[in-house]
Amino acid sequence: MSSSSEQDFDQSIRDFITSFVRTAVAAAPQSQDHDGEEAEAEAIVFTVYATHPGSLVKDGPLPASKAAIEAIPTVTATEEEDCAICLTDYSGVAGEAKELPCRHRYHSDCIMKWLGIHGSCPVCRYEMPVDEEEKRRRDGGGGEWWRVMITVERRTPLSESGRNSSDSVEGSGSSTDYMDID
Repeated sequence: MSSSSEQDFDQSIRDFITSFVRTAVAAAPQSQDHDGEEAEAEAIVFTVYATHPGSLVKDGPLPASKAAIEAIPTVTATEEEDCAICLTDYSGVAGEAKELPCRHRYHSDCIMKWLGIHGSCPVCRYEMPVDEEEKRRRDGGGGEWWRVMITVERRTPLSESGRNSSDSVEGSGSSTDYMDID
């Protein structure tokens, strides 16, 4: 991403947050104490976290494509072999195993679950084919978009007479909203 694009995004986010905060504060009902008088001001904490798909940390390979998983052949495993995922032998499944192109073998259930999450061989990290649409989405999809997460937390302080040592906040709550920016 170019520096100009980053600056434009930074300014857009600042403008959005400023507008959001002003609207949220103006729309919030005033707190009242038990006598109907206006209570102490509430503390409102805004936490903003913005991510761009190109800046996300890649957590390993994408899941293998459904077609690649379904195409894994079933083979007969020897008695000495153990599944590297669950570390048990193949006797409970009549010696049947799934063999990846790298020649490593696993219980069918074990490798199907694994490849649905990791997309690579657990032993040698051989990468299975991935769904191209998922790959494009993870790589940024060709266009720029950002996900902005805003958490708003409201805290109402206790009156001095009601304060106890274990709890300094009378009422609190939070909400989180997500917004995708194209």
